[in-house]
Amino acid sequence: MAEEGCFVFCGLIGVEILLYSWAVVDWEPAPFYKCIALLANAMWLNLALALFLFICLWRKEETNKSLSVIDRLTLELRRLGINSSEYAFNDISKTDCMVLCNSGVNYQIIYVDDRGIQKIIASFSTEEKACDYVLDYFKKSVQVRKKYHLSN
Repeated sequence: MAEEGCFVFCGLIGVEILLYSWAVVDWEPAPFYKCIALLANAMWLNLALALFLFICLWRKEETNKSLSVIDRLTLELRRLGINSSEYAFNDISKTDCMVLCNSGVNYQIIYVDDRGIQKIIASFSTEEKACDYVLDYFKKSVQVRKKYHLSN
């Protein structure tokens, strides 16, 4: 995806250069010369804005790649408005929450009820699959809360 963006951006630069040179190298004073020159300058400003946005999005993509799977899950759960007391990672001492535990061999999703009783809900071989399960669970939870007008 980044390579496609680079090709499109280079194409935009080529068009900008051609338009600007066409506006500047007009030998005859044409009635639309000033309009074309202003358009060319506006296109340069547009190119600068596009470059700024391109760099910002590229950095954002690199930042998300550098985060661990757990960190990305935590950010997504916060974005959904899930209270941090509703989930935990490798900490079964919290009550009434969903816990993602790394048992060394696999990743387990454990629900700890309000009395501290633990129930294994699912088990996964990879951290990514376990995090996807937790995220899907909380997305469905948010949908149910919205549908029935329930609070956290």
